[in-house]
Amino acid sequence: MENQIPLNSIPLNIDNLYITKTKVRDGISYIIYDNEKMIGHISGFEQEFGQFEGMFHIYKTELNTETRSDPKYQNKNIYRTAIQKVANLYEKGLFVNKYEASSLLRNALKKMDTYELVNGDVIIINPE
Repeated sequence: MENQIPLNSIPLNIDNLYITKTKVRDGISYIIYDNEKMIGHISGFEQEFGQFEGMFHIYKTELNTETRSDPKYQNKNIYRTAIQKVANLYEKGLFVNKYEASSLLRNALKKMDTYELVNGDVIIINPE
């Protein structure tokens, strides 16, 4: 039987990869799966007030160590694709303060067509 993406999941359109939204303490985690194996996550908060209301505020992202070193996952833009899929779920996309983002995250986001730097210190990924 061919692997299927579970209901209420968002396909990444890369192999059998998909993301699911999970409530975690006072935040949200979008978990990246390959079939039923977690390979990474994008975590943060849904902004409900202030300048970035209606956006997702990233505070932590990760692809698991074994995922990063497995040739099966390399050069497929999994990370950026997942981030864009999350941004598309919010009216105004998502954001991360430049000082909160690792250089790896900043460099990955800069390569995205929907990237925007606001006031030199807030990175926004607009919905497509």
